[in-house]
Amino acid sequence: MEPLPLGLARSEILLDIVRHLNYTKFATLDEGTKILLTGAPDAVFQVTDGSILIADYKTAKFTPAQDRLLPTYRAQLNAYAAISERIGYGHVSRLALIYTEPVTDSAAAAADEAHRVGGFDMGFSAHIVPVDLDLGMIQALLESARTILDLPVPPAGRTGCKDCSKLESLVGLITAGSRSG
Repeated sequence: MEPLPLGLARSEILLDIVRHLNYTKFATLDEGTKILLTGAPDAVFQVTDGSILIADYKTAKFTPAQDRLLPTYRAQLNAYAAISERIGYGHVSRLALIYTEPVTDSAAAAADEAHRVGGFDMGFSAHIVPVDLDLGMIQALLESARTILDLPVPPAGRTGCKDCSKLESLVGLITAGSRSG
């Protein structure tokens, strides 16, 4: 018998899916930093033990290049978990990225059931990547953000960073405009 994804036992099969959590309601103000943490998870599944699994869909083929994005996705999903815990939405037991990859091989394209009048049906396969649950990282990120927000001027960008140079130019324009007006 093949194991289920995300370490779920057969007895823990997901019961329910809750969708469309609006970011205006799925939010919490961090009292220590006075930063409003908001989000809108793609999917929230209820596990039979009453806990929830928060997932984010990625419409892309999972490749080793995705690894460089994992720290950002990890922060995103853990932020959703922190919001859920803080507002009493539910105890989060698992986090996951679900890559929905189009099935585009020649056999799938040639299958009769893929063809219909005016178009075709494309199948997708799912590649599930578990994400470590670490609520402590969110508090540390909020505190770092507060430190940066409290600086009198934004920190210098990284050497050679094109986006950082563009941002510095914009800040310069805004600063010059506010001094002249």
